[in-house]
Amino acid sequence: MDTKERLQRLSRIDKWFLSCGDGIIWAPPYPIALDRPGFWDEALVYYHPFAPLYSIAIVQQDGNELPLAKTGFRWQPHGMTVEWAVAGGVTLREKRSAYPGGRFESLWSCVGGCGWKDVSPSDAHLVCFTAQPGEAVRNFARSPNCGGIEWHRTLRDRHGETLDVMASLTVAGGIEADDVRWAAVRSEGTAQLPVWHRTPFWESWSRQSIPGLSDQIRIEGVSDQGLVYAALAIPLTSIGEGDAGYSIALRAEGIGRERETRSVEPQQPWVKHIESYPYFACSDDFLTRYYDYRLSGLRLNQLAGDCGNVRHPAIAEGIGYFHVPITYSAQCHMWETRWARDPSLAQGSLLNFLEHQRSDGSIHGRIYTNHLNKTDFYHANWGDAVLAVDAV
Repeated sequence: MDTKERLQRLSRIDKWFLSCGDGIIWAPPYPIALDRPGFWDEALVYYHPFAPLYSIAIVQQDGNELPLAKTGFRWQPHGMTVEWAVAGGVTLREKRSAYPGGRFESLWSCVGGCGWKDVSPSDAHLVCFTAQPGEAVRNFARSPNCGGIEWHRTLRDRHGETLDVMASLTVAGGIEADDVRWAAVRSEGTAQLPVWHRTPFWESWSRQSIPGLSDQIRIEGVSDQGLVYAALAIPLTSIGEGDAGYSIALRAEGIGRERETRSVEPQQPWVKHIESYPYFACSDDFLTRYYDYRLSGLRLNQLAGDCGNVRHPAIAEGIGYFHVPITYSAQCHMWETRWARDPSLAQGSLLNFLEHQRSDGSIHGRIYTNHLNKTDFYHANWGDAVLAVDAV
């Protein structure tokens, strides 16, 4: 069976998680915004939560949002496809994908013979917006040469340890930077909702000399509390017949190396991953498919290594504060990944712990990216697992 066909057979309508394959993942345990365009819910930069990312709206000349009704949804390991109905019989297709380097992209197209000119009779825009916690962000600026906005944000884990992250919100799909409107503004605190008319841009849109965003960054204020809203806007008239959309890239500062964020189709790394393991099939189709689900789960939780204390490629145990190497599950991952053609994941799942072994010979229960505080302790069958890796 062709590998792409194997991935298609994993399609679901009740899953939503996407992985960059390097330790940055979008897998919110309790999502509140799956029925909104974009990626509003929580991502993980290694094990540090980052929320929100961004949502998308089609905004008309008067500043009001054009209603969208979700009519279709399909998840595969490499991405989600969502179809939205617009008044007048127009259907839009949104493709949500994750790329190495912590990039999450929402790319839009018209389907069924319609064009962007059919979406709205007025001078409408495809708008991306976010609402960041004011006390945790700083250094908002235009992204050089790509028509976007970037900022720094400090994340905190459950032990109070911090990680500085560079976030960059940009356009996608070949849009010229000169066609992009932009703005960022500080606001009083409120609930962080993916609702356009709850942003300060909704009421200021029609006040501009040319309706739209102000092309200004104004985040001064008497306090750093509250929210900082940022937005980008593309006129539908500038999209032409192609696709357009937005992406956000999240990069940890001071640890690891910068990785390529978009050089291949989103399905390609998954095909490469699946093909690096032996093919399995049997008379029970459920077991055949389960095997491929397990392989996809390994890449979903894959850590690229070369990142702080996680020096080698490995598999994290899960999401949230389990998105780190943990001894309780690492022994299982050694057994599984030793079947891969490249033994680096199996070896790395062992070496990450041995290289941080304590002076008394004990091993940390988990390896955090930038500290080794409160790392717990677990009982696990490491002896057989180490022998299995050694036999590769």
